[in-house]
Amino acid sequence: MTIQKSTTSVENVKREVIAPEHRRFSRTEWITYLGLLVVLLLFPIVITEPFVLTVAILTLMYATLALGWNFTGGLMGLPLFCSALFFGLGAYAAMTADTNFGLSPWIGLVIGVLTSMAVAWILGALTLRLDGHYFGVATFVVGAIAIAIFNNISSIGGVQGMSAPIHDSELYYMQWQQPRPYYYLFLGLLVLSVMLSETIHRGRLGLYLRAIKHNALGAAHLGVRVTRYRIFALMISLPSLVPCTQAMCFSLIPPLSSRRRYPSRLSSSLCLGGLDTRPVR
Repeated sequence: MTIQKSTTSVENVKREVIAPEHRRFSRTEWITYLGLLVVLLLFPIVITEPFVLTVAILTLMYATLALGWNFTGGLMGLPLFCSALFFGLGAYAAMTADTNFGLSPWIGLVIGVLTSMAVAWILGALTLRLDGHYFGVATFVVGAIAIAIFNNISSIGGVQGMSAPIHDSELYYMQWQQPRPYYYLFLGLLVLSVMLSETIHRGRLGLYLRAIKHNALGAAHLGVRVTRYRIFALMISLPSLVPCTQAMCFSLIPPLSSRRRYPSRLSSSLCLGGLDTRPVR
């Protein structure tokens, strides 16, 4: 009975992996996406209240972060509890490039993304061989260590955080007087995240990750490199674009100890929106 169950499970994985479904967007999906995009583009033109725009910016930010977290928590089925580490990498890279070296935060953004991807590769190589709550515990410990390290580095503000100096050049230093440019910047990040999410879900990588999620052993027996695909998904799901942009938007990086609730906020967003789902299906 055990052999029959294992064979059936492997056959399910085989159909999942070998028979990918490259489905194009339907007309309803195109209309829905374009309609939402038009509404979001016109929103800051119709609504000019700074407080409302700030709330909208935070909404776009958390939507983008939730889509990234969905790769690990939803598509791979592995909880990730070290969001503070990648938040710090992106935010401090942009702020340090401006404050300590006089460089544009755009350069710090690129440095933060590359650094976070390198750290994600190292973290994945060390922890992604674990499954279930073991992976969650390992990432929780990594996040706690990262918070302790960042809070004890005086050159980046330590427990007091960092604040960005004021510059005259708005575009070069990513400092605008009005919230509208930040709104469109976060909207662009959200659009890129949605496009990346749809591409992965509809492509072979999404099929591999779902097969690994349901039966990692069966997928490995079929030749799927489980650890390699998990590491790749972790690297593309945790770019530091959002924390970098948030740091320059508010000209402030609060202490990372205040970011301990990030994983719970992101997981709550996924629970409300649905694990391993997309905005339009």
